[in-house]
Amino acid sequence: MPEIANQSPGRQSTTFAGERHGSCSAVLHPNNEVTMRSIRHILHPTDFSSSAETATDYAIELAAKFQAELTLLHVYTLQIYIGPLGESYPLSPETVHKIQDDSERALDKIRQRASSAGVRARTINTDGIASNVIVATAQEAKADLIVIGTHGRTGIKHFLLGSVAEQVLRRACCPVLTVREDAGKER
Repeated sequence: MPEIANQSPGRQSTTFAGERHGSCSAVLHPNNEVTMRSIRHILHPTDFSSSAETATDYAIELAAKFQAELTLLHVYTLQIYIGPLGESYPLSPETVHKIQDDSERALDKIRQRASSAGVRARTINTDGIASNVIVATAQEAKADLIVIGTHGRTGIKHFLLGSVAEQVLRRACCPVLTVREDAGKER
């Protein structure tokens, strides 16, 4: 149930409190029109997959339309390999450096695309657990919207692999736009 608090004559502020999503605000005008909050900052996490590429197109287009700042985020995981007897093998420093360099270059290409579209963009390249880093970055950056690609897995693949997009959707402090790889294509 929305809570309504008077702000000024003829205008009311409506807050919709979500079970897991925090609260989002909108302004209810006397003629019952709802005005959405402006989108000033968009967070676009990417893993450079084809579904993330489709989401990148949406993020850049939305940032241009709303004249919003765009933060491009890539989260990599530095895996430790476990041998047959339970011994662990961390990645070599050279491998870690290559992962960081490759993802920096890929992020910079996207930043250049955004810049060509007239969008002010910055990049963040870090390690961690993707969903945790995305949610924390959205909160720290005060993002108004997260645009994230989804692989559209279902059934056993979804159960076994999980979904970063789903975890972000459940925990994000702002609206989340999920974009499937085939979004915008004729079916």
